[in-house]
Amino acid sequence: MGRRSLSGGIVPYGTGVQLTFYYRGKRLRPTLKIRPTAPNLRYAARLLDEIRQKIAHGTFKYESYFPEARNAEGYVPAPQSFDALADRWLATLDVEHSTRVSYEASLKRYWRPRFGETIIDEIRHSEIKEVLAPLKAKTKNNTLIPMRGVLQMAVMDGVIEDDPTTKIKNAKVQKEPPDPLTLDEVETILADLREHKLDQVANYFETAFFTGMRPSEQIAVEWSDYARKDGLLRIHRTRVWGRDKPRTKTHQARDIELLERARQAIERQRAITLLANGAIFWNPNTGKPWKDEQVQRRFWAASLRRCGLRHREQYQTRHTFATMCLMNGANPAWVARQMGHKSLKMFFEVYARWIDRADKGLEKARMDAAISKGSTFKRGRSGFS
Repeated sequence: MGRRSLSGGIVPYGTGVQLTFYYRGKRLRPTLKIRPTAPNLRYAARLLDEIRQKIAHGTFKYESYFPEARNAEGYVPAPQSFDALADRWLATLDVEHSTRVSYEASLKRYWRPRFGETIIDEIRHSEIKEVLAPLKAKTKNNTLIPMRGVLQMAVMDGVIEDDPTTKIKNAKVQKEPPDPLTLDEVETILADLREHKLDQVANYFETAFFTGMRPSEQIAVEWSDYARKDGLLRIHRTRVWGRDKPRTKTHQARDIELLERARQAIERQRAITLLANGAIFWNPNTGKPWKDEQVQRRFWAASLRRCGLRHREQYQTRHTFATMCLMNGANPAWVARQMGHKSLKMFFEVYARWIDRADKGLEKARMDAAISKGSTFKRGRSGFS
């Protein structure tokens, strides 16, 4: 028999019957393994009508009707929802626990409510931009990371041909400079905490101000890390979202030379936490080591309000240490090592303003003297000397 269509998409084809229909933007032509007799052609017509109705209602599954055609040309896999693919993407991640928590939170807050049951290839570029539109630049960039991960996995698996986030560029984020506290403000905060019987919290923040440790490092330091005789504190682990990591952010352990103020604060903790032979700093509310950085922020914010000080993030304790050291003439290389900066280049980029101010105009005065009218230059082998 030839291939003349008998009834809008039904064609006798060799010893079988070929159906033609459109599904998810593609023309499909599966062949039924039945002889093209009149009864079989009527059956094929009824089957084709049923398929088209299910396609119209979004309930059609190709492999349920044509399992033998799974590897045939033109086969379209079963539709996959965004939620299903997001779950698979999360299951394949090899990232830090804190990173995974962040991705899961972003998917739950921004993407699943909008696209949860949506078939992945029905998600449009414009719809993604609608979700991103009200977000601030940094949040927008962070929120895009898991969405791109899910869609790129779908592309690699052949579920979709194109990633609709490809032409969405990251927003430009203005990096805010350090906003350190003055020594007077530091003393005001510490006095306020002690006045409110929060001695452990005061010890915690006094150590933060005078070591420049990252909060994730400080909550993880233990008595075994403290060399009392030498006045050193070994930094080689962190705690993030309640989980300990046997490494620092830069994957480099370091020994802090404790300033006297920091050493005294640690010594005051001896009577409180030493016998437990674990973490140096504890949450006074629970009588246990700090689980994460959240509760300290509440103590910090409350103290700033009571003291009438402008709000800054708790992380400014680190910047306060760096700028106090620099403004008092400390060697930038020593300060960078104390703080665990991975490179001097980054340290100079962050604190260039305070490094320049630390010489109190000495370099400018030298140059003014050198180039003032009537000065005599001595020519050296490679220029002026």
